[in-house]
Amino acid sequence: TITGLTQDINSGSWNYVGDIDGNADTYTIKDWGATDYFNLIIGGTNPVTDSNEIYQMSSAIVNAGSMSFNKGVFNTQNNNLTIATTLNQSTGPATFNAGTSDVSVGTVFTLGSGTVTFNAGSGTLSTGGNLGIQSTAASALVTFNASTGPINVGGNLAMTSTNATATSIYNAGSGTLSITGNVTVSPTTGTGTFNGSSGIVDINGNFTVSQGAGVGTFVAPSTTMNLA
Repeated sequence: TITGLTQDINSGSWNYVGDIDGNADTYTIKDWGATDYFNLIIGGTNPVTDSNEIYQMSSAIVNAGSMSFNKGVFNTQNNNLTIATTLNQSTGPATFNAGTSDVSVGTVFTLGSGTVTFNAGSGTLSTGGNLGIQSTAASALVTFNASTGPINVGGNLAMTSTNATATSIYNAGSGTLSITGNVTVSPTTGTGTFNGSSGIVDINGNFTVSQGAGVGTFVAPSTTMNLA
């Protein structure tokens, strides 16, 4: 329990680490008011938590800065999450469950590095900039699972890989995917995949599948795909 503390929402970072005992302990992200944090770090940086820790929201959270999620499980519990700048989900194992929440990212949303999964839900996910799904570590599996909710990307969507044993995947859902910029499936090595589903895909730029020593795969949606 935290008492007697005045929150600073103009600078600084809060780092939720857990007790690093290997057990699946649950921690609730504290709600501080209309704006809750400047920078929010889940799963630690130094030290990094163990992957069994569970972090959950009990109400809507608003960050005036950025959010990083590095390890463990993060559950919104159907509460909305607003981030003014960037959302970075990396290192892993790290699983983000959005449920029915609206998740708003002001600029860039990046998934990458190790084994990382983002499970979108029935709410709206929106980014003001790019959505990057990028695997860089050996045996990394970086996966974005869309669902019934709309996905609105304010920049480009890219699936990239720079390790021979790494994989980056975008699994579309039944909700509409709208992209302001370009879509690229471009593994330098390893694997990059875009799996279409039953949702409409609207792309206001170009769609490119390219590969160096890697394997790029595109599975078309079963419904409409619009290219500008």
